[in-house]
Amino acid sequence: MNILEIIFIILLIVCGLIGILLVTSTINHNYQLRKEAKKYPPPGKLVKVKNHKTHIYVDGHGDNTLIFMSGHGTTNPTIDFKPLWMRMVDEYRIAVVEKAGYGWSETSSSPRDIDTMLKETRQALEFAGEKEPYVLVPHSMSGLEAIYWAQKYPYEVKAIIGLDPTVPDFVDQSLQMPHKTQLYFMYLVSRMGLSRFMPESEVEKTFPLMKSKDLTNED
Repeated sequence: MNILEIIFIILLIVCGLIGILLVTSTINHNYQLRKEAKKYPPPGKLVKVKNHKTHIYVDGHGDNTLIFMSGHGTTNPTIDFKPLWMRMVDEYRIAVVEKAGYGWSETSSSPRDIDTMLKETRQALEFAGEKEPYVLVPHSMSGLEAIYWAQKYPYEVKAIIGLDPTVPDFVDQSLQMPHKTQLYFMYLVSRMGLSRFMPESEVEKTFPLMKSKDLTNED
């Protein structure tokens, strides 16, 4: 057996081990997801919008209803916005709308164009029993949806309070979308549960909210 054959056999063994690890990680991830879904039920309302259930968290009282709209890829908008909305519920009614695939909302096969997303947001609020006009509080990419909302349905929007919102000029001049290969890789990583192996120190570095004193252990 020559050196090339030995290297080839070693590569086959390594690839086989990697494959076993990935399959094991995927199986464990799906098992953990089922356990977590039972352990941490949605704190708000689940309303059926088109082909999926959308989660809306509502709290507080007041004459103005603030609609918190998350940025691109926010893992859990309800918890992400908590350090802010928890300080406002004594004077305002707040509602956090979690887009399809975010937080406790189910994923959707519908297109992610702005008209579809706005329609889903408005329907989710309607089905949850919320009444316009609203004060929109968009973060990042939701800034585009909020502006479009105010333009298309001005009677439904009392004001917009942007949290570092994306605006149309930025999209036209500066926005660079990730390559499809990168998005596909991120999709595979999430589906296989590889992020579960991230060290705690790296998690806190990536998600500084984890160190917030406003969050409970359950959060």
